[in-house]
Amino acid sequence: MSADIRLCRGYDAAEMAGLFDSLTGTDDFIYLPLSEDEIKSKFLDDSDGISKKAVGMFDHGALSGFASGCEKGGKRYVTMLAVKASRRGEGIGGALLSRLESELGPGPYEASFYDPIQLSWAVPGTDGRAMHNNSPGVDISSDAYGFFGSRGYNPWAVEYSYYLPLTGYDTPDGIKTLAGRLAEEGITAGYYDPAYHHGFDHVCDSTGFTGWKDAVRAELKKPDPRPVLCLFDGDKVIGSTGYISAPPGGRGFFLGVGVAPEYRGRGCGKLMFSFLCSELKRMGAGYMTLFTGEENMSARRIYEAAGFTHVRSWALMRKA
Repeated sequence: MSADIRLCRGYDAAEMAGLFDSLTGTDDFIYLPLSEDEIKSKFLDDSDGISKKAVGMFDHGALSGFASGCEKGGKRYVTMLAVKASRRGEGIGGALLSRLESELGPGPYEASFYDPIQLSWAVPGTDGRAMHNNSPGVDISSDAYGFFGSRGYNPWAVEYSYYLPLTGYDTPDGIKTLAGRLAEEGITAGYYDPAYHHGFDHVCDSTGFTGWKDAVRAELKKPDPRPVLCLFDGDKVIGSTGYISAPPGGRGFFLGVGVAPEYRGRGCGKLMFSFLCSELKRMGAGYMTLFTGEENMSARRIYEAAGFTHVRSWALMRKA
């Protein structure tokens, strides 16, 4: 192959953005377009202990494809591989990936949600009106999945992406019945008041979401904090989604879903999550997106009971 493969620099960002954008909008490449500055920020410029590398193939000075990755804390990630549609099948992707790996240093290499570089993608079937802010691996329905698999990258987990439009959302009848039953037991959903409620730290510790404690405490110190949605048994916190909001763009935001172990198996998570959907709709959110592990059946049951649709599957892949 006579074309030249070299490290990409800042002056290549415009051409990289053009190539990247030419691939978007198809079912095989559902990422959202990136500006020149975003290309620099995500693929070229080091930041916050993240060392980034990008290599490009230039044929007579024109960019035919590029691959990018990063290293953080001794771990190496492959972030993106993009080849011109008209040049696929010429071995460009394989050559770029091999060069990127050598630039990153000794493996293992990962393509997973642990990659500190986040790439937004459009929810299929929404004409780009709905998006998620991170792709947690390799899109299983894309050609990339087979490509990485043929080059020694093996899947070790699968993430499911879910989507729910909120415009016409109404609490499912089954959840209404569940809410009535739990209310008779003293369990209700609402907003956290640290002056009245107790047990929030226990929920965080027992679910492993210990980072929530500091995040919520910092939020509540703000002049106008975002509300913290919780599930209560009387005045005791038994579950939480953390703070919630409906920022510009339409996507409802929440930290996650956690229920104290001693209250699981009673439908508490389903009640709390349905209340979350209703509240985000009331706050002006147009939709929600999230992802969870294929094997996390308890979480999947909660999301599906609330009306979420599984829209994409992602493979977490690793090359030793």
